[in-house]
Amino acid sequence: MKTVYVLFRDGENYGQQDAVGWFGTESAADEAASKMEWDEYRKESENPSTSSKLLSPDETDYRRFIVQAINRLD
Repeated sequence: MKTVYVLFRDGENYGQQDAVGWFGTESAADEAASKMEWDEYRKESENPSTSSKLLSPDETDYRRFIVQAINRLD
């Protein structure tokens, strides 16, 4: 078996996760997840909502992009 690291995006609906991509190493997947978190933050900060304060990814534990290790059969 070989381990692959799948990058999921937390969906719009509760409990929904969308697979965004997969990586051969955990570090590459974590790096991509972090980049996507910051890209989403920048996009949202361009159009701020008045109903809630927007927190940057380093100010919160919540993550839209999650990496999960999955065993793959060769």
